[in-house]
Amino acid sequence: MEAHQAKLAFFKASTCQHLLEKLVGDYLLLSQDELQAWEDSPEEFGEAILFLCLCVCLCICLCVCLFVCLFVCYCSFVCLFVSHQ
Repeated sequence: MEAHQAKLAFFKASTCQHLLEKLVGDYLLLSQDELQAWEDSPEEFGEAILFLCLCVCLCICLCVCLFVCLFVCYCSFVCLFVSHQ
C-alpha cells in the first residue's frame, strides 16, 4: 500500500507528460510504417520492437520498459498524449 501511494505521488500528470515527451521525442521515434504496424497489430509490433531494443541498446530497452509501464498504469493518458504527437 505504501509503494502504491508513493507511485501515485510521483506519477502526476505533469511528470508523466514530461517523461513521455522525452521518451517519444528523443528515444522512441517511429517511422510512418512503424506507426501503421503498431495500429494494425499492437501486440506483434510491441514484441518485435522490444526484441529489437534488447538486441540494440540497453538505454533504449529501459526507455521502452518505462514507456510500457506508463502505458499499463496510465493507458488513457498515454494514448491521449501519443495521439497528439
